[in-house]
Amino acid sequence: MNQEWLPYIPTDDIYLFNTGNNHKSWLSFGCRYIPELQLHRFLVWAPNARSVSVVGDFNDWHWDDNWMERVPGGCWVAFLPGIRHGAHYKYCIEGCDGRRLLKADPFAAFSQNTKETASIVYDQGEFPWADGEYMARRAHRDFMTAPMSVYEVHAGSWRALPGFRPVYRELADELSVYCRDMGFTHVELLPITEYPYDGSWGYQVTGYYSPTSRYGDPDDFRYLVDKLHQNGIGLIMDWVPAHFPKDEHGLARFDGSPQFECKEERMANHPEWGTLIFDYASDQVQSFLVSSACKFFEEYHIDGIRVDAVSSMLYLNYARRDFEPKAYWLDTSSNDIVSDLLSRLSPEMHDTVANLFEKKEGEVTLSPDLGPYGLIQDNEEILWSLLVHTGYLKVTSGPDSNGTATIAFPNRELRRVFRDDILARMKRQPSGQFVGRLTRALSSGDAERFRKSLEDFLSVSASYFDTAKEDFF
Repeated sequence: MNQEWLPYIPTDDIYLFNTGNNHKSWLSFGCRYIPELQLHRFLVWAPNARSVSVVGDFNDWHWDDNWMERVPGGCWVAFLPGIRHGAHYKYCIEGCDGRRLLKADPFAAFSQNTKETASIVYDQGEFPWADGEYMARRAHRDFMTAPMSVYEVHAGSWRALPGFRPVYRELADELSVYCRDMGFTHVELLPITEYPYDGSWGYQVTGYYSPTSRYGDPDDFRYLVDKLHQNGIGLIMDWVPAHFPKDEHGLARFDGSPQFECKEERMANHPEWGTLIFDYASDQVQSFLVSSACKFFEEYHIDGIRVDAVSSMLYLNYARRDFEPKAYWLDTSSNDIVSDLLSRLSPEMHDTVANLFEKKEGEVTLSPDLGPYGLIQDNEEILWSLLVHTGYLKVTSGPDSNGTATIAFPNRELRRVFRDDILARMKRQPSGQFVGRLTRALSSGDAERFRKSLEDFLSVSASYFDTAKEDFF
């Protein structure tokens, strides 16, 4: 490798990605133009691949023309000259299973759709945002208490549009006026991250960083958000981290191994939708997913995300009639790792907006689809997960040879307090505020802040907590 290129390999970002703490992965992974070198850098995570090369219309799709080099952290990198904006490309990956497949870039900023599945080089320029007044108002808006009226829209079927310009732009001009006149405060778009199958309505994603090219390019999508904001309308985006399709060009067995999906085959396959389930325990997958959401807040100014199919993520027995945890080497049917991921996600959205608009509380909404199990039960799962991960629950036995441990409160009285008084209070007040306060304290990394937040809540939840908390803390 040319020694001049070495400083432009983002080793620190790769390290953070591998520890689950890179929440801006799109700034380093994928295809990025490096003006100092006048080259495009391609960087991909494929730890178990035998070899990787970049193929595209710039080399007539010859798989052996532009080899990538392995770098520490399970990644591959190449610096290529003469790549034009709008060029089509893929990675040719020789997997650990010996197969050589063409894979779309997981971090692509722009992608083809339906039967055409290449990634597209998109060198982002400066977009002329005109939503400054809206963003300033949003930074001071208390989104937890302000009224909302949300209009759900599928971009491709909302209305017959003239068809002379990209759909994003024509939709922007008509939808913004319609929602303003009808008194809506927000539009919720069905998923617009890139997907191959029209019939999925966007709920089977292959391009987590790409606004779908069905309706225009990334700047056309920015125009839609900008136009809505100019009319006082916020945009919430459906976001789908629950599963992904098995299409060969996508994330499935990306490096010849279950890289993005669960390693245990039965847990990887979604029995209801025929898709694959992310390995939420993977630090790299956590970086990948959280970065995807953060990119749309930071680069597209969206106002919120609705997390789809949360029930299928939280419950390991979802759609599995004969599920037995022991048979899967598990001790429970609930997924505490997902609870932890979701508990980290909302504060990260706040931090992203805070860094962007210099105000800690911007208008950011995390509104999960909780399914038939109920809001209280799901937030109870998050609460238990919080307490386990912060060490406030004790391991009373194990782990045994199967890795199973029993976890419990120090005494029955505290367990009764949490089971009865805490859940009763959650039913009387918005539980999102309760969980949000605790998760923000937890995500700060300040143990004392979390202890104080939890203690304050418990002290008003149970009159006798003062006598019990000494044994607990």
